[in-house]
Amino acid sequence: MKYWDYLEFYMSVLSKAIHLSSTDAFNPYIVFHNVNVQQINAIQEVVDTVNVYCLAVGSEMLVVISQEYYPSDEEENDLVMRRYGFDDFIQKHSHSVL
Repeated sequence: MKYWDYLEFYMSVLSKAIHLSSTDAFNPYIVFHNVNVQQINAIQEVVDTVNVYCLAVGSEMLVVISQEYYPSDEEENDLVMRRYGFDDFIQKHSHSVL
């Protein structure tokens, strides 16, 4: 991935995190599918910058932008062990996101 592509991806992740946390259409979850190493690095930089939760499993990453919605230790273990996927986790908690 070229530097400008990396920077563009980084800015889009940062923009999405800020937008989702500060609008009426609040959504604490961002899921990235089929991310490569450079994209993982860019996502991790955003996570470190804005202090949010991030979990990578295989080529997928879950970013949770509100501490209130972070997975419990048990849920995190279930995600890592692939007992269920990120989409299932979000669906399970979608009733609490309003």
